Amino acid sequence: MLALTRGSLSSTNRILGNSKSALSSDCYSSSLKSYRKWSPKEIESLIKAHEEYGSKWELISQKYFPSRTRSALWQKWYNLKANPVLARLKLGPWTEEEDKKLCNLVEVYGKKWTKLSYILQRRPLYIQARYNRYLAPGTKTGRWTLKEIEILAEAFVKFGEDWEKIQELLPGRYLDRIKYLCRHSPKVRKSCNNGRWNSTES
Repeated sequence: MLALTRGSLSSTNRILGNSKSALSSDCYSSSLKSYRKWSPKEIESLIKAHEEYGSKWELISQKYFPSRTRSALWQKWYNLKANPVLARLKLGPWTEEEDKKLCNLVEVYGKKWTKLSYILQRRPLYIQARYNRYLAPGTKTGRWTLKEIEILAEAFVKFGEDWEKIQELLPGRYLDRIKYLCRHSPKVRKSCNNGRWNSTES
């Protein structure tokens, strides 16, 4: 009986050892799926697939990337949102030629910033900010007038942080700039507390 028990234990150890080896192999295979270098064609396919199916990574994996795991697809998409080309990206001031190109691309593709980033070689957030702040039709980019500061302060007192209502009173002004001024501008804060500014204070 003791020999049988030892034999059973030996068999069990061999089975467990084989299971561990298989598990290790599976993990290694999964690791290869996750970390194998992405080709430009795969990145383009991932963008198109996400536009069509959203975040249905299981479906995208089965249809487009059978050799990659769901987590690998999600991680790659997350990285693309932060750094779409994972390569050399342009920094610094925008040129007039880039501005014209961006406006033309928005007319063709719409506000698909990640897709545009591959063409312009800039981060999606930079492209979005450049367009919305300076290039979108009707955008006002000059200095804020005393009248606008007064309207902003009065609207902030009346509506609080209902930014959409405030923006309706200031057509052409960028929403993020409105938020920033309401929270940090001494002129707006003082107008909220002490009434209107005069021309010598602006």
